[in-house]
Amino acid sequence: MSGLKAMRFSDPPNANTWALQDPLTGFANPADFLRQLSALGPGKATRRILLVLDIDRYRAIKNSLGYSHSDELLRAVAARLQSALPSKTLIGHLGEDAFAVVVCDIDDESKARALALSLFVVFQSPFTIGGKEIRGRATTGKRISISVSIGIATVTADPEVCLRNANTALCCAKDIGPAQIIMYDRAMREGNARWLQLETELRGAVDASKTAMAYQPIVNLLNGQVDGHEALMRWSSKTHGVISPSDFIPMAERAGIAPLLDKWAISQAISHLQRCPQAGFVNVNVSACSLLENSWIDETLARFQASGLRAGQLRLEITETALLNQESTVHANLIRLSRGGLPVILDDFGTGYSSLSHLRLFPIVGIKIDRSFVAQIDGDGREGRIVSAMTRLALDLGMSVTAEGVENELQHTTLIATGCGFAQGYFYGFPRLF
Repeated sequence: MSGLKAMRFSDPPNANTWALQDPLTGFANPADFLRQLSALGPGKATRRILLVLDIDRYRAIKNSLGYSHSDELLRAVAARLQSALPSKTLIGHLGEDAFAVVVCDIDDESKARALALSLFVVFQSPFTIGGKEIRGRATTGKRISISVSIGIATVTADPEVCLRNANTALCCAKDIGPAQIIMYDRAMREGNARWLQLETELRGAVDASKTAMAYQPIVNLLNGQVDGHEALMRWSSKTHGVISPSDFIPMAERAGIAPLLDKWAISQAISHLQRCPQAGFVNVNVSACSLLENSWIDETLARFQASGLRAGQLRLEITETALLNQESTVHANLIRLSRGGLPVILDDFGTGYSSLSHLRLFPIVGIKIDRSFVAQIDGDGREGRIVSAMTRLALDLGMSVTAEGVENELQHTTLIATGCGFAQGYFYGFPRLF
């Protein structure tokens, strides 16, 4: 226990204080934070703001520090927040790395942003936790860095709505990147309502098998033959029409149903291979969320082993984002999948910041060069040299190389010249429903 006291607008300490405090930080726990926020009443609502903040990439930091030291970090963060904020401030610890702050006498957006920016300064001085130094995001060259993202909302009469609004702004900040500040507005509210409607509909679509799977050919550049396919999920909303996977996949991850979606995709791909053995291999995209669930790994391996398919017929595509989240858990599960006959392909290669270390550390058998490079290889030649270098690197490591997004003859012939083994894109064929 750090000895910190939750800062309050009202209510003197009483016998129930300990039940209302978060034991790790001493701040108000979620239930008490909402109670105190509600007790403020509407009053001068526009003169109070709520900030919700959490630590960027906290899971990776926690995995590096270990559980006991990550608790030490949270206590240190809490102490700095308390010292940095005005005395008449309500602070709550909402769980793990999430904190909520209510501040009075803030009458415009610029002042709210200025306060949020001042909190960034709190994280620029290094923390020493468990013998490891954790420095602010602005400092480079250290193995562990820390920053926060912040969502801001005006305090309203309904505390749950107010907290939801701030959390929505926080999610938008996280989507942009680390160390961002977003203020909740009406457009965000309308977008959030649409998001919630689509999320509910997506859950029903998965349960009722109303999503579909399309298969795009993957061509062997040595002989021009179709050796395999990538399975691409398709969903048409009853209310909003066709929804892009780039929209509904993040939606599924936020809603916690990505593993369910991935389970359905794996099942569909296996059934397709059983019906159409001439399809070659099939690549299925897998979310980072699924790789963290041991039960999902168990079920996937059991389903594949019962299918009668050969090792390597079904392959799993993951992005580098999946490798950044709890690396030890993901590493162990990828080894299990690989040993169980499900090879792992690294998708969107070249767009992450630590691709080379991932090739060394994880059981990856192939890479897919991101379409952003392929689209430019018929330009001034720089992208062509980059693609050639990535191809040589992967081949030297014994990995297969697939180029994505091939759309014309020049790109096709250039890829052959680089030594790239496989390619896919509209030049070879569109995704097709079966």
